Amino acid sequence: MILKYELTQNNETKYAVVTGLENNNQSSNKLVIPCTTQIGSISYPVLEISKSAFIGCKDLEEVFILNTNITIGQLAFHNCQNLKKISFSSGIKIYDSQVFGACDSIEEISVKAIDYNHCDFSAIRTILQACDKGILLNLNFTDTDEKASLFFPHFVEGYEEDTFARAMHHFIEGCGYAYRECVTNTEINITEYDQLYKRVCAEQNGHREACLLTVFRLGFPWKASGKILLDMSKFMWNNTNDCVNILIEKGMDEVLDYFCSHNYLNKSDLSKCIKKASQQNNTKICSVLMNYTKEKKHNTMLSLDDF
Repeated sequence: MILKYELTQNNETKYAVVTGLENNNQSSNKLVIPCTTQIGSISYPVLEISKSAFIGCKDLEEVFILNTNITIGQLAFHNCQNLKKISFSSGIKIYDSQVFGACDSIEEISVKAIDYNHCDFSAIRTILQACDKGILLNLNFTDTDEKASLFFPHFVEGYEEDTFARAMHHFIEGCGYAYRECVTNTEINITEYDQLYKRVCAEQNGHREACLLTVFRLGFPWKASGKILLDMSKFMWNNTNDCVNILIEKGMDEVLDYFCSHNYLNKSDLSKCIKKASQQNNTKICSVLMNYTKEKKHNTMLSLDDF
């Protein structure tokens, strides 16, 4: 996508503002907002995305924002209904809760930061609050080489009429809203996040989301206590087929290796998974699962002593 820019000045700094696409008829599903852009013979920093710059961009599926010091204007990506993935570095500024509003297809947010203590969570919180569907947050801490993958379940919010009292009552269904409240502008309360695990497992029609949360949290156990690891390992042992099918679906070969090496999978529940991987010609996963089933490790559920 070819971007359109305007030059502006703040104090002594002259910088470029992204105002949209050079040609509104451009068709591309990936948008990259660069750190700098060349205008004439001069390179300018890109420090702003203007109001409504990409509103209603129906072809857009992925957004990569490379500059850490950038401000995103009101409704900049509002109603991009096919937008699935957003990637940026900690430090971007979002002051409008509806920047990514009505983007009903968002599945994944990926954020890069130096480390946890230098991570600004305000943009993450704003995007999570705007999206009521299940969404995955990937955190990559470059200095410590740590990674976290935290799944946030869906929720339903609305109003229902009480005709007898002549009032409208606000309601929220699903535990996804409580999960989002674990993220503030300055931190993720990971203890509170993990305490909600039994709730998502008990949700009616929430089995797949419980599997997704287990796969990502157990696969990247950032700041996880032994207690939550035990609870998740028990869930995975009892739902090995469904959890491994998610790994196959998402091509998570390395995470599958990790689960096998930690004896998280119930071998007696893997034959269907091997068949599915074979049907998809996924030879790597087939090989990993078949080797795991042949290992002579005792096939028993883990206990707290294993953590």
